[in-house]
Amino acid sequence: MSYRHRLIASLARLPRGVLGTLVLVCGIETMIAGARDRLAAPDQTFARVTSERLIDWVRDCDWIALGSSQTKHSIAPRELAIGTGTRGYNLALSGSQAANSFFLLRRVLESGARPRVVIVDFFPVLQRLSHWHVVENDPFLLDIRESLDLAWSARDPAFFASIVARRAIPSFRYRQSIRTLVRNRATGSGPSDWSRPTEIMLRNHLENRGAQVHPPGEISPDAIARLDREYFPRWEITALQDRYIERFLKLADQAGIRVVWLLTPLHSELSARIESTGFAAAWTRFVRERGIEHPKLSIVDARRLEWGERAFLDPNHLAIDGLAAFSSIFAPELTRVLASPDSEPGCWIDLSDRSLTRTEPTTLVDMPATVRLLRDEYRSVRADRRRGEVLRR
Repeated sequence: MSYRHRLIASLARLPRGVLGTLVLVCGIETMIAGARDRLAAPDQTFARVTSERLIDWVRDCDWIALGSSQTKHSIAPRELAIGTGTRGYNLALSGSQAANSFFLLRRVLESGARPRVVIVDFFPVLQRLSHWHVVENDPFLLDIRESLDLAWSARDPAFFASIVARRAIPSFRYRQSIRTLVRNRATGSGPSDWSRPTEIMLRNHLENRGAQVHPPGEISPDAIARLDREYFPRWEITALQDRYIERFLKLADQAGIRVVWLLTPLHSELSARIESTGFAAAWTRFVRERGIEHPKLSIVDARRLEWGERAFLDPNHLAIDGLAAFSSIFAPELTRVLASPDSEPGCWIDLSDRSLTRTEPTTLVDMPATVRLLRDEYRSVRADRRRGEVLRR
């Protein structure tokens, strides 16, 4: 008897209820997998699209940006292209830890791309969190080899099993997202599916070559105090993320790539708070030690720039005006790094003494503009469809 016949015979001996349950489960999982665009949260879609389109985005780039939402809201490739005459792409992902940045850089190099400079932030709060912090997003970004690398380095087989299970089972992969959507529908608050918010954010990402551009937000003293308590209670970094920072810098050294470690802009009141508690000093010591050990590393410190009222979305993310102004300051520094193959060990560029003048953003597209752009495109498509129907008549 062939294997196929033995399999059919074995299935036939199963109770019909079990077979029916298997068929039902397979049907539900297939349905969930087919609703990917509605169920995947924006951060999950960003991770998936970055993984799928990474090679196309970085091809022929002079520089790339990696890291967390700090970099995503601070580095504007289109604005920097005007200031430097170079081509770059922002690959930063919200919540990204040092391990994620290392895997993306390795993938860029294995694709054959050779950027001359990598801009990166290793935002402290993310480096003190467990590697489980972004487990909901990792199955969309990491492949099996990268997941095994992270689990092996963390000595955590349960993490690898969780990633594999999420990749294999759609309902597990979208579990947290489905819970959020069900809660939103029950309470009448928030989106009932993620397709529209994700479409807007992804289009904004593409229009700005990876940067995320928002209009200014309202920032209250309470919001600054809460962020200080939650993000900067004490200096701490896990041994795992410290190892991945070192691997990242060594990989860049081996490839002959200059690294710009960007200490991203903070609201002036938040910056003053972390300086008064000693957190900023501990952060600075940690980064300086890495700068001495790696000769191709330059540190750009933008934490103490004085900003206008409309520069920020929230206390630690720039809005459109701040992003445009920061680009005008950062562009000359990036030009100098691109022109120089090496830097002095421990090279530290403090931007606090630079004049921050507000510039009108000429290439940036913020979220409201993205919504208008999509609305105009939808109207054009509907008009074309109506025109086609008239012609067919």
